Amino acid sequence: MKLIEIPQTLTPAQTKIVEAITHGATISAAAVAADVHRATFYKWLNSIYDFQEAVQEARYQRNLALDDELSDMSRTALTTVGEFIADPAIPKHLRLRAALAFLARPRVPGRQWTVPVMPAIDCEMLDPPATQATLPATPVANHQDKLTPVK
Repeated sequence: MKLIEIPQTLTPAQTKIVEAITHGATISAAAVAADVHRATFYKWLNSIYDFQEAVQEARYQRNLALDDELSDMSRTALTTVGEFIADPAIPKHLRLRAALAFLARPRVPGRQWTVPVMPAIDCEMLDPPATQATLPATPVANHQDKLTPVK
């Protein structure tokens, strides 16, 4: 994990807190590591700009590291499930259950599979006038509103 650049203006206790947060410590654990009270942490957070910036950067870097770890674990899990489902030595009913569990998994909001929306056809742009008579009078219906999202 990338360590952040800690401003020279911070005290040793403040530096310990920022380092602890970078490594995933909670605020309580970081305060204990720096031998200060949680209230002192919040006082510093609300009154010292350099400390506030360093804590925000520490949290951001920790979240990036966690995101990388989750991506690696997800890739490994997906490979494992794929191998399990494809293994003919495993009984079909177990492979089916694994496949159904995979399909029913929770998904990140906003990242579900969606049906592409069909654009409306502009009849006036079609060249031969005879073709216009064969097209529907209304745009192609969007059936996406009839789909229920997978939870």
